[in-house]
Amino acid sequence: MKTEQRNILAEIVERRLELVAQDKQNRPIESIKAEIDSDRPKRRFFRALKQDFDAINIIAEIKRRSPSKGIIKESVDTAQTARTYEEGGACAISVLTEPDYFNGSLEDLRSVKQASTLPVLRKDFIVTEYQIYESAAAKADAILLIVGCLEDKQLSEYYHIAREIGLDVLVEIHDEAELSRISDIDPRIVGINNRNLKTFETSVSNAISLASKLERYQLPVALSGINTIADVQLSKNYGISNFLIGESIMRSSSPVEFIRELRGKQ
Repeated sequence: MKTEQRNILAEIVERRLELVAQDKQNRPIESIKAEIDSDRPKRRFFRALKQDFDAINIIAEIKRRSPSKGIIKESVDTAQTARTYEEGGACAISVLTEPDYFNGSLEDLRSVKQASTLPVLRKDFIVTEYQIYESAAAKADAILLIVGCLEDKQLSEYYHIAREIGLDVLVEIHDEAELSRISDIDPRIVGINNRNLKTFETSVSNAISLASKLERYQLPVALSGINTIADVQLSKNYGISNFLIGESIMRSSSPVEFIRELRGKQ
């Protein structure tokens, strides 16, 4: 599709809004809010991302498929996968919960929470406040906010709602324009996507370039396109210690050993 590149991100957001509208009919937002456990542990995700230059911290992701790669793994036992990730030394687990393009669900997240002691990130296309409360009710420790999906007012509102109800927030950017847009909310955790979500093309150097422009107190997390030990080491040489990795771990014949290798713990 060279003459008219699909804007996959816009497609996903449109579909997500349709599904949330349906969910609201079945479970009103006040019902969702009532399910949130206010006494649950807070800030676990942020604490897991150590700002130690010597450490390599892997957020291991559970992802069945993607628009760019198609089916990654057909049959996934989410509970067993979570236990495997923890055994390998992952610092946290990311769970894709988007159903139509990634074959995920909130049930996957709940399964992971029951099976593992690690903090869990809900990775989805959060485009309504409903999804934020829904994430907390499902006992997620953190959510992803993608700057490219949101207007500035939404970004600020959703970030502060999440923080107020005890969720950590991984704020995702892809370029310098999006970096400038997050200055007002001043997030502690910044995910830098090596993949352009409009075209799904990938460049590992993107995270390296943008990480150098963050404030010293902000934690950069490299997202997408990190497939090998060499990719991790290259990024580490430029001060990135946190990596969210899905596809290559999911495809590995031995996820425990692969995560250990990525961490330099063979």
